[in-house]
Amino acid sequence: ENVACKVFPAYREITGMKLESICPSIKYSIYDNDKFPHPGGEGGLALHCAVDYVADYSIAFRSKLGPYDVHEILHEYQMMLGALPDAHVLFSSSMVEAIRLIGDVPTYSTRLSQMKEESARLHKTADNCKLAEVAVDESLYLQNPKAVYAYYRKLQLGMEHDIALRQARFNRMFYLVSGDQPAVRQFLLDHGCGPF
Repeated sequence: ENVACKVFPAYREITGMKLESICPSIKYSIYDNDKFPHPGGEGGLALHCAVDYVADYSIAFRSKLGPYDVHEILHEYQMMLGALPDAHVLFSSSMVEAIRLIGDVPTYSTRLSQMKEESARLHKTADNCKLAEVAVDESLYLQNPKAVYAYYRKLQLGMEHDIALRQARFNRMFYLVSGDQPAVRQFLLDHGCGPF
């Protein structure tokens, strides 16, 4: 069984998006390190209805379930969100939740522990809006794992060119998902995010 294919229904459940409506099929290509056709690639690349992997880095990640990749597949889903403030926005919580949904309990436990440490560190050291957004994403997920589902349902589609407008759209969503917690708004504003 191709465990990588279990990730698609996991992301469909998390995001509420049917990738099949845009991509009837996804083309997978797996390359040896020396034959990867994308210079400077980090081990994988999402190409809109196609995903290229470096075998030793991405798809060769193994758990007791076998090889799978949650990173590049999430890029495919996030292309449907429109303009993003960052290429990896919402990745922390989305990837951890996908790992939980596909049943990789040991990896989920490890990633959750790492998220707790990183969230605490980022709340102390974040010095820009991007890191503050990661801190909010992680802390809301740690408070309530269902928050990740709300991110995608409350986020409005946007095609803004201006990065400040993209960040404002995401930060409004974080504020709504937090239950309008003033501390969430203040944390984002205090760490370089513009008004929202």
